[in-house]
Amino acid sequence: MSRTRIDFHNELLKVCNHVYYQKPRDSKMEYPCIIYEDAKPNVRHANNKIYIHNKRYSVTYVTKDPDDPVIDQLLYLLPHTEWDRRYIGGNLWHCVYDIYF
Repeated sequence: MSRTRIDFHNELLKVCNHVYYQKPRDSKMEYPCIIYEDAKPNVRHANNKIYIHNKRYSVTYVTKDPDDPVIDQLLYLLPHTEWDRRYIGGNLWHCVYDIYF
């Protein structure tokens, strides 16, 4: 059975109460929060067919606290998580991960 985006969303809710698929335009976000969006999937071919296809999401954790424990919890949430970058924007810390699901 294939896992869906909703399954992934529910996994993210285990570490943060405010999870958004893509950045909402009309509503205010509550912090800390997770914003995720689709990213380029991992696709491997064999015998001129798709052999492996893993969905990938770009996940950004946004917080006011640079020492927030969720920053590390996200690394261990799922087995195929990679740290991408960390930056400050609008007095908020943004920690970006690539997660294959």
